[in-house]
Amino acid sequence: MKNPYINLKVEDFDFPVEYKINYFYMTFNTGTNGEAPLISKSNKFTPEMIEKIKTLKKGDKIFIEAIKAIGDDSKEVKVANPQMIFTIK
Repeated sequence: MKNPYINLKVEDFDFPVEYKINYFYMTFNTGTNGEAPLISKSNKFTPEMIEKIKTLKKGDKIFIEAIKAIGDDSKEVKVANPQMIFTIK
């Protein structure tokens, strides 16, 4: 939680390409189904996301999905693998 944000890095490309995350949502698998996704309209975790993460227990999962970014050309792109899953240890 020292750096509560996500970044998009493009590797092995012929020239430098930069993208700025402008949207993602976070859901949780905590055994309490039916929770609405928490939405961020930037690359930063929202205060609600941070507070929810602080309540998680061992085995709970965090899903970061629907990641969108803006490229150097100011066009929005969907990230090719738009899901990350983290398990609390």
